[in-house]
Amino acid sequence: MNKTILLTFDVEEFDTPLRHKIRLSKEDQLHYGHLGLLAVMNLLDELGQPSCTFYTTANFANHYPDSIRALALHHEIASHTYYHSKFRNEDVLKSKLCLQEIIQDKIYGFRMPNMAAFDKSLIKSSGYIYDSSINPTYIPGKYNNINTPILPYKYYDILELPTSVVPYCRFPLFWLSFKALPLSLFIQLCNFSLHQTGFLNLYFHPWEFANLSQFNIPNFIKNPCGEDLLEKLKKFVKYYQQKEGVEFSKSIDFVRSLEIK
Repeated sequence: MNKTILLTFDVEEFDTPLRHKIRLSKEDQLHYGHLGLLAVMNLLDELGQPSCTFYTTANFANHYPDSIRALALHHEIASHTYYHSKFRNEDVLKSKLCLQEIIQDKIYGFRMPNMAAFDKSLIKSSGYIYDSSINPTYIPGKYNNINTPILPYKYYDILELPTSVVPYCRFPLFWLSFKALPLSLFIQLCNFSLHQTGFLNLYFHPWEFANLSQFNIPNFIKNPCGEDLLEKLKKFVKYYQQKEGVEFSKSIDFVRSLEIK
């Protein structure tokens, strides 16, 4: 049976500078998010469109509907609530309806910005099939999910699709570790996780792939970025495209392949 890689992107406003007391207009937040998204779209086209999932804020989609519709031709569009910087309970359903109107297709998946805690019963009542808002690790000051399962599981009668960590030590395999580690080491950790769990659920942000050199944000967030990070992602994807027994999948297709009661 093939191992599965879920390559996912949180398509959102670039509001990271605001958390570091750097003013950035709403227009520029959207602009840098879109610059990065266009770069990612070009890379995926170059790579033959390996299946991905794009968790998209409705606000971003409203500003760039043509880009979201173009993505939907090859990839899955899922919800990332309505706005990235603020949240109301009604945004769980409202974002889904907005995205469905834009792409003229159903939205099945949800991911909360920053993997923040929220009322999970809203996922079922809003008609989603799965949620991917759990990073089953411990990050000081952010979340402590050290006791949550690392494999998909049912919660509130919907499927929870955790993002990937290295089994046993629960080292997170996410955008920051992809930036920080040498690619060879990151791949070794991914291979171990794939062997143990059968899947990888990785997530990035399109704004990472824009040129962020002008922003006075921490280096561990900023570097690498732009072309350097695109090249690193390209090498990562090509490695697994050439690896026997591994396939890239939309999250909804992977969820449908599972038999979890």
